[in-house]
Amino acid sequence: MGRFQMDRIYQWVRVRAAKATTVRMLVDTGATFSVIPQGLARALGI
Repeated sequence: MGRFQMDRIYQWVRVRAAKATTVRMLVDTGATFSVIPQGLARALGI
C-alpha cells in the first residue's frame, strides 16, 4: 500500500475587533472554535 500524507491547509483570514488585521491561520475542519495567540488578541483590543 502507498503512504498517506496528510497536508496542512492555511488560509488568510481577516480578524476584526476594535482594530483589524489579516493573518494566516491553520484550517481545522473539525474545530468548533478558532483561536488566536494572546498577543494578537491584545493588539486587536480583545
